[in-house]
Amino acid sequence: MPEAIVTLKELRKTYPMGQLQVEALKGIDLEIIGGDFVSVAGPSGSGKTTMMNIIGLIDRPSGGQVFIEGRETGGLSRRELTRFRRECIGFVFQSFNLLPVLNVFENIELPLTIGVKSLSRAERKDRVEKLLEEVGLADRRRHLPAELSGGQQQRVAIARALVTRPKLVIADEPTANLDSANGSRILELMKKVNVEDGTTFLFSTHDPGIWKMADHILFLRDGALEKEERRERGA
Repeated sequence: MPEAIVTLKELRKTYPMGQLQVEALKGIDLEIIGGDFVSVAGPSGSGKTTMMNIIGLIDRPSGGQVFIEGRETGGLSRRELTRFRRECIGFVFQSFNLLPVLNVFENIELPLTIGVKSLSRAERKDRVEKLLEEVGLADRRRHLPAELSGGQQQRVAIARALVTRPKLVIADEPTANLDSANGSRILELMKKVNVEDGTTFLFSTHDPGIWKMADHILFLRDGALEKEERRERGA
């Protein structure tokens, strides 16, 4: 039986707001199996982004436990969390977070130069070139982010998230800035990576296309897991 890549136990997160404590997450119990294609749904303020930031080890919970690949992360130092993120997790942010002084090729290659020391320069180049083709940006490889449209920047961010071949990809509205043709192309690429490499994808999205592809859908409301649906993979 496939093992869980993410396990949450009684996950809680509170934020101070003046004299009050606002509960963003209210005791969530959840298990995500390795290789799942997961969509997180819910209205604004439901806790989607907070939960994903905690799973991605960007934020710490106020209570409960977070296990990634069976390892409890609460006792990890900041340096250990950074290393864990770099080695295991890819991120696609709504704000892209591309480095303005690096061109498209360099932005995609950066995670390899920082975190994957075992690859030669030629292997890094081959991996980046392949992704450039797959996201349709081979002719933009030397452009700076400022010279790209929002949709092109989003595709660079997606390629960067995939280049290290992480075990888990966390994506916040990955198709929001893309037209329907490029959105479909990116979803097909992600599903291909999911099926062929067993990469787990966790999406926060309002895109019905992702919901249709998902084999595990989580519904959050007011900081609680309201319900979840699992489908047979490939159905």
